[in-house]
Amino acid sequence: MRDDAIRAVEAHLNGLGTRDISASPFDQDIEFVGPIGPPIKGAPTVRAVFTGFFPTINGIKIKRHIVDGEWCATIFDFDTTFGTIPMVDYFHVVDGQIMSIRVYYDPRPILEGMSRAVPPPYAESPGAHHIIVDETDSARNPVDGVGVSLELHRNNTGNHPCRRNTICTWCGPR
Repeated sequence: MRDDAIRAVEAHLNGLGTRDISASPFDQDIEFVGPIGPPIKGAPTVRAVFTGFFPTINGIKIKRHIVDGEWCATIFDFDTTFGTIPMVDYFHVVDGQIMSIRVYYDPRPILEGMSRAVPPPYAESPGAHHIIVDETDSARNPVDGVGVSLELHRNNTGNHPCRRNTICTWCGPR
């Protein structure tokens, strides 16, 4: 069981570090929870969110796995365009499939980097388009309980997710 958990976690993190998560063994109903944004559910949406961060990823250096049955906490350095961010990801792995990922890190370097970035003109600019990831995959906003759908947008800075019915700094009013 220990080896299965580590194998699944490393498949995901090593793929994330090389910007190819096609081998990440996500369960269809995976849930991702991080310090920025609402929880995200469903393999297609979770894959889209991770893919959206590819332009910022330089690599990952795994330091240690702490495994207890189906649970694995992995300590690693996440090398990004915002700097190297120490992280702990807490995985639930069942039968080689990642059921959930809970991410712990200080989001300030990312938020500060995003605030310094100059967003491109709203998505109506030439070459930009929206891709609806999955209309049925929605998360609950923890503040007001309203369902939100994620969309993946492509513009000249790469892919990024944002919520419908919001004002996205990259795409404008949704």
